[in-house]
Amino acid sequence: MQPAPLDVETLIQQLRHRSKAQREAARQALIALGIQAAPQLVTRLSDPFLRDEVMLLLVKIGEPRPLVEALPTAPRHLRRHIRTVLSELGALAVPPLAHMLARPEHNAQQAAIEALAVIDHPSAHELLLQVAAGQEDQTAILAILALIDSGFDESVVRRILTLLAHPDEWVATRTFTTLLQLDDVGVVVLVSYVIKDEREFLRSMAVRAIPQLVRRQHLSAENAREVLKLMCRDESAIVQSAAAQALQQLDNLPHD
Repeated sequence: MQPAPLDVETLIQQLRHRSKAQREAARQALIALGIQAAPQLVTRLSDPFLRDEVMLLLVKIGEPRPLVEALPTAPRHLRRHIRTVLSELGALAVPPLAHMLARPEHNAQQAAIEALAVIDHPSAHELLLQVAAGQEDQTAILAILALIDSGFDESVVRRILTLLAHPDEWVATRTFTTLLQLDDVGVVVLVSYVIKDEREFLRSMAVRAIPQLVRRQHLSAENAREVLKLMCRDESAIVQSAAAQALQQLDNLPHD
C-alpha cells in the first residue's frame, strides 16, 4: 500500500530536513505539484531561511500567475522577492502582468508596473511604453519611471524618446518633466535634445529647465548663459520669453 502523499506545508517543512535525500525528495514533490504548491510557496518568500530555496522552486515550477496575484496585497518586502522571481521567469510573467494592468485598482496597476520594470525582456518594455503613452493619470508616470529603473539601456532610451515625439502634447510634456527629475548628468543630454525640437512648447520647457541644471551642478552657469542667449533669438516669442526669464533666474542664483 502506497503512503499518502504529503501536503504542501509538510513538503515545505522538509526543505529544512537534515537528510539531503529528504530535502531533494521534497523539492521534486513540490515541483511535481506545480501550480498547486505555488501559492503556499509564495508566502514563504518572507522566510529568510527558505527564501533562496523557494525562489528556485518557483522558477522551476514556471507558473507566474500565483506570484502576480499575490503582488497587490503583499507587504513591501515580500513584493520585492516576488518581483525577483518574476524577473527570472522573464517573458512568461508578462501576460498575467498585462492582465493585472487592465484592472481598475491603482495598487494593482502599480504592482504590475513595478514588476514589469525588473523583467529584462522586450515584451515587458513594450507593455510599459504602451501604458506610458496611453494612460492619462499617474499610472503613466509610474510606467515612465519604471522604464528608467529597468536599466535605461540604449533601446529603452530610444523608445522613451519616441514619447517626446508623441503627437499628444500632454504625453510629450509629461515625459519630459518626469525624465527631468533624474538626478543624473543624462538630463543635460535630454535638455540638449529637446531644446532643438521643432515644437515651441518643448523648446520652452527645455529652456526653463536650464537654471535647474545649474543649481544641480550638471551645467556651468557660463555655458548655461551662452545657450540661453542663443535661445533669446529663437523664432518663437514664447521661447524667447522663457529664455529671458531663465537668464534672470541665473542672475538670482547664489554665486560661489
